[in-house]
Amino acid sequence: MKKVLFLINTLNAGGAERILVDTVNSLDPRKYQITVQTVQDVGAHRKYLSSHIRYKSMIRTKNAFVRGFLSRLILRLLGPGFVYRFFVKDDFDYEIAFLEGQPTRILSRSTNRRARRYAWIHTDLNAYPDSVLCYGSEAAEKAAYQVYDKVICVSESVKAEFLKKYPLEEHRVQVVYNIIDDLAVCEAAKEPAVLPAGRKPVLISVGRLVKQKGYDRLLRVHHRLIREGLLHSLVLIGDGEQREALLDFVQQNGLSDTVSFLGYQSNPYPYICKADLFVCSSYAEGYSTVVSEAVLCGTPVLSTEVAGAREPADWPRCSVVVENSEEGLYEGLRTLLMEPEKLAALQDDLEIRKCGLRKSHLVAEFERKLF
Repeated sequence: MKKVLFLINTLNAGGAERILVDTVNSLDPRKYQITVQTVQDVGAHRKYLSSHIRYKSMIRTKNAFVRGFLSRLILRLLGPGFVYRFFVKDDFDYEIAFLEGQPTRILSRSTNRRARRYAWIHTDLNAYPDSVLCYGSEAAEKAAYQVYDKVICVSESVKAEFLKKYPLEEHRVQVVYNIIDDLAVCEAAKEPAVLPAGRKPVLISVGRLVKQKGYDRLLRVHHRLIREGLLHSLVLIGDGEQREALLDFVQQNGLSDTVSFLGYQSNPYPYICKADLFVCSSYAEGYSTVVSEAVLCGTPVLSTEVAGAREPADWPRCSVVVENSEEGLYEGLRTLLMEPEKLAALQDDLEIRKCGLRKSHLVAEFERKLF
């Protein structure tokens, strides 16, 4: 049996965290002894780990201020080598840093000579270079990636951007698509849910209310279309730092009858199922999990041109991909609203798009490339 460690910052309600849980739960416990370790012991997704998954954390205090202070202290003052030796060291066969930044820096100092080490990249490091803050310089971050046996990217686009920034040997940088439990998503989608009353068609988006997700420009586009008489409803599911600013825009522009904020929903799938179109308005993505989930729910997807939007290459998940700009969003949505037969036609190819998202297929690819 292979002993595998997955290291991540937290198990908070984010895309990478959800993918980690789905991934470890999908691996055969007869073949793999899985340990999930977090830097900070917080997160809504921890409760979804299967009972056979071993869980541990470095910083377990419930005080958020103390937790953040200790996290910075142990890495900046004591260094990643100390953190590895004191908190991580074990006889793992595989050590996987499942997120950029802290996890990757810590496992780059592994002293386990027999373990194979993998670093996971979930985002475009050129568009979102925040992970370099953990290192102090791009040279230090590049040096960390140099020690890994493989760098795993969640899409071909993410791989291309990574190699532009850190040109490692290309055979060491591979693409592994996110594992999603398609059966669980479809089952969860059957739960009862009621969309807010409003004019059809209903557009929906799910994600953190942060700048990266582009909800500011999506609301401006919605406002413009409503003023042109192209009536529809927009539902946003999620929470985040931009919530108040987005609510203010809705109120100031008289959009309260056409825009609904449902906040964070642990199960957004019944709402997605009932919508007519899922919109990914992001400025940047790695490989949007919720886009795949929308396809599994049977809802067509319009996405801006972000990493992963046109993947897999044989049958892309997104029904419509538009220029990554406010004008691109406007033109794409305007076309579908003006010609409802085009929106209806998008339903026809969803069954084919689902095929590449089956968990059994994705797990087989995961194991073939990693183990």
